Amino acid sequence: AAAPSTTVTDRLLEAPSNFGSLFSFAYYQKFFDVNTSDVRTRVLASVAPFKKQNFFSEACPQPDLYGPFWVTTTLIFMMAVAGNFASYLMFTPSETQHEWAYDFRKLTVAAPTLYGYTAFVPVIGWALANYWMGIPFTLISLVCLYGYSLTPFIPCAALSIIPFEIVRWLAVALAFGISAFFLFFNTRDLIYTHAGPKAMTVIVSVLVLHGALALFLKMYFFA
Repeated sequence: AAAPSTTVTDRLLEAPSNFGSLFSFAYYQKFFDVNTSDVRTRVLASVAPFKKQNFFSEACPQPDLYGPFWVTTTLIFMMAVAGNFASYLMFTPSETQHEWAYDFRKLTVAAPTLYGYTAFVPVIGWALANYWMGIPFTLISLVCLYGYSLTPFIPCAALSIIPFEIVRWLAVALAFGISAFFLFFNTRDLIYTHAGPKAMTVIVSVLVLHGALALFLKMYFFA
């Protein structure tokens, strides 16, 4: 008989067999054992969540950290470059500033903001979910999910170069909608199953925090 397919719940519940393995290189090595085809499939799945594809059973049978790292890194440079280019296109000389100047702070702000969001939000979410609400997420799966969820913001950054505010707001809104639905669709079963009456609080908190990130990206890099 065929083995049962992996479900999103299975992956979000999967944990290391012993605590000591968390501090070994071998334990983390498997999360970087992916090829270009694997990452491409997962990236495409993260920007097409409305197909209601089960991310962990169909696109990502084994959570990885390689893809999330490069998605986040790519977004960091995209935000910095696109933000500066957008600033250049909208620059008008004034008495205090005669020439446009590259703003290196956009890169130094993008890096800690996006790396921090991808790393610390899943850690905090995992701790609260496991020890306060009884939702047995695994940390690696949440980091993987949050990392790939940033993919829609990459084309959003490119579109935000266009010097029209309506285009920028629409791009951010679309990126947020796709990204937020991706997170919601791939965590909702576990949240509803284990959180009980707290389920809606968890979901709203996730969406509000994700919305705050989207708003920050718009206002800081493309104001």
